[in-house]
Amino acid sequence: MVAAWAIAIAYLLAARGVRNFFPLSVFDMYQGRSPDVASRVLVVIDASGEAAEITAFDAFSCAPAWPKLDDVRHCAHHDQGRVEYVARDLQVHFDAHVTSDASGMEGARLVWRTWKLEDRPGPPAIDDCEIAVCRVRRRAP
Repeated sequence: MVAAWAIAIAYLLAARGVRNFFPLSVFDMYQGRSPDVASRVLVVIDASGEAAEITAFDAFSCAPAWPKLDDVRHCAHHDQGRVEYVARDLQVHFDAHVTSDASGMEGARLVWRTWKLEDRPGPPAIDDCEIAVCRVRRRAP
């Protein structure tokens, strides 16, 4: 009986020290507060102001010619709301679709869009930071 209590107490102390030791876990992911900012790179069509994902386009001709989509140090909130693997995947798509063929292209901007997720009614406030000025062609449906 004493051995059983000693094992139980040792287990509880170990679980508390490790903080996540099944079946006694503290689930830290539910204790923190979510960020107030979300960000990602988008294509904004100049004529309409419409924003779309980079993957909706199959041709890019930009200035600068090869912008780095994860280089947003000049933008507000550049250190918040960023998901590295998403920027990396978008860069791969962009790099594979750079072209000099201007047929069917329209004016656009690549922007770092930041949504400020404030506790207030209405849609979140947005802030666009320009990465490059481009001509783009939509992917065929």
